[in-house]
Amino acid sequence: MKRVVLFMTFLAVALAATMLVASPPTAEIAPNRAPAAPGAGTALGDVILELDVETPTGCNRMLAAEWVDGQIFVTGACKVGGKNQVYVFEGTSLVDQFDQETTSEWGWRDMAYDGAYLYASDSVNIDAFTTDGTVVGSFAGAQDPNRALAYDPATGHFWTANFTSNIIEFDADGTVYHSFTNTYSVYGMAWDNISADGPWLWVFEQDANEIHQFDPVAGNYTGVTIGDLPGGGSGPIAGGLGVVPYIDGSKMSAALIGLMQAEPDTVFIVELVADRPDMVEADYSINAPTIDGSIGLGEWTDAYQMDFAGTPGFLAYLKTDGDTLWVALDVYGDDSADAGDLVRLYYDNSNDDALDDSCSGTPTDDGYYHLRWSGATTEFLHSTAYLNTVPTNCTSSASPTDLDGAIGFDSNVIYEFAIDLTAGNLNGGFGERIGFLINVIDGETDYAESIWPTDGAKYVPETYGDLVYNSCTGCLIADVCYDAGEANPLNDCEVCQPFLANDDWSNRDGFICGDDGVFCNGDEVCVAGACDGHSGDPCEDDGQFCNGDETCNETDDICESSGDPCPDDGLFCNGDETCGEFFDRCNHSGDPCEPGEMCVEEDDICDPLGDDDDDDDDNDTTGDDDTTGDDDTTGDDDTTGDDDTTGDDDTTDDDDTTGDDDDDTGGVPADDDDDDDDSGCGC
Repeated sequence: MKRVVLFMTFLAVALAATMLVASPPTAEIAPNRAPAAPGAGTALGDVILELDVETPTGCNRMLAAEWVDGQIFVTGACKVGGKNQVYVFEGTSLVDQFDQETTSEWGWRDMAYDGAYLYASDSVNIDAFTTDGTVVGSFAGAQDPNRALAYDPATGHFWTANFTSNIIEFDADGTVYHSFTNTYSVYGMAWDNISADGPWLWVFEQDANEIHQFDPVAGNYTGVTIGDLPGGGSGPIAGGLGVVPYIDGSKMSAALIGLMQAEPDTVFIVELVADRPDMVEADYSINAPTIDGSIGLGEWTDAYQMDFAGTPGFLAYLKTDGDTLWVALDVYGDDSADAGDLVRLYYDNSNDDALDDSCSGTPTDDGYYHLRWSGATTEFLHSTAYLNTVPTNCTSSASPTDLDGAIGFDSNVIYEFAIDLTAGNLNGGFGERIGFLINVIDGETDYAESIWPTDGAKYVPETYGDLVYNSCTGCLIADVCYDAGEANPLNDCEVCQPFLANDDWSNRDGFICGDDGVFCNGDEVCVAGACDGHSGDPCEDDGQFCNGDETCNETDDICESSGDPCPDDGLFCNGDETCGEFFDRCNHSGDPCEPGEMCVEEDDICDPLGDDDDDDDDNDTTGDDDTTGDDDTTGDDDTTGDDDTTGDDDTTDDDDTTGDDDDDTGGVPADDDDDDDDSGCGC
């Protein structure tokens, strides 16, 4: 059982919600996964970190984790504003998150890191993106999606698998180099160029949720397995995998980082190499220094540097172009040039921690180069060695053709070496790791000496540190190594993107490259490697309907809106016009007339209801008050002509109270009250 060295998790309040519909799946599981009982594994190291990443983020659909310069990047299929997320942890604290530019349900799966860009896939394409989420390019992978992903910095190749697909090695141009049989439901991969006898590919599978070592040269699993992993809560499912190249900054240990799709989703780090040798590196450079015993201005600024506080203390510089190893030692602990001052560089080419047992073969595996000050001249020496009960020299050369060197003095003693790696004595291929020891002797103080690494011993290779030859991990263009993301110093529209081309510039399309003084054509941008394009009208639709259309004002260099798009339409009877932002349309308030009124469009008025004539007082319902022509039978007040039988009130002809028809001859009373009467007899 593994011993938990450090357990770190967040303490937070869990929020629960009762769902009335089925919840989406919280883990992406291989459809042909064959669950198996986890094996005991080989337990390569202790658990270093177990981190709940679900509680602080509120996301229960985490997929993968990757270590980037001390931070942990985690992909999650929980959408914010319709986009999946990447969460960034520093230690155990959530410090940032950003959108994924993905379209699938799950988004980016397993990630890989090349020192400049992160890579991940949600489809056949693999996206390269910066640590703030900016996608700088995409290229087609070998699967759809490229669910598990790893990157080999020595070749620039990628490795992928999609559940039980073959394990495939390919590059960004689409060239497939190897396709190896695989039977596991693979979800995560990590490239390991640190462990002994590597490099190795580590594979995280969902059948038993174990990590398996895969030999990328032989194309098979080695049988080395890491099981009993953290995050084994409810229904754990393997997620992504990555490498932690160093844990504490000393590069003395390395680890694997992975994500377990569990409840809660958990990031774990388990030890990969527990006791890693001290290490120095030779950085890639084609700038050859002048070997003259002085640290010239700018000569070593592109070299790897190590400050070793021994007695005497020294500052070491190392760099290589693949053909030559250049080393400078500024021995600040030796302030005088004395006979016997000496530096030896011991090597173990095979890094097998042992001297050869014979001198057969040329060259032997182990030896050293040295520079020594005699008091008058510089002595050069190359010697090889083997173990003959005690370390014994095989050959020694006082004038080695593969060594150029110089000793100088500038307030302290300075040594400079140039060793030819093509001569066959010292190995030095890009990405190669050899045993290495530095021995500095001060001839003035009874030959006081310092040895790096601190516990190192001369001719005891198992105590040596490691020397790693770094290749150009960016773009090697015209014998100059440019970092990934670095622009062409002669053309801002070209940039180093090693995943697209590691020996040439790549176009930087869309990069803002100038200003032609015109506002309304937008920014000047790169197109096909030249500053010839424009981003276009900067006054795009702002998404607001009720402020009208956006237009560009070149005179004032501003964007303007046309205003309310809903003016008066000239109609009275549909009411007032108003703008409806929610549905992006113009609305009408409706009929402006009150109940009991009718809208008259031609007059823009509201008329009361109930009028039944042409010549009226606009207020008749029954009984007319006409001035001309009458057809009423009762209650009339006509001025001319009458056809009433009862109740007449004429102003001309008659004013009878009973039974008058304006032509009386009799009757009772037989009276006629007007001047124009008939005989009055009532007949």
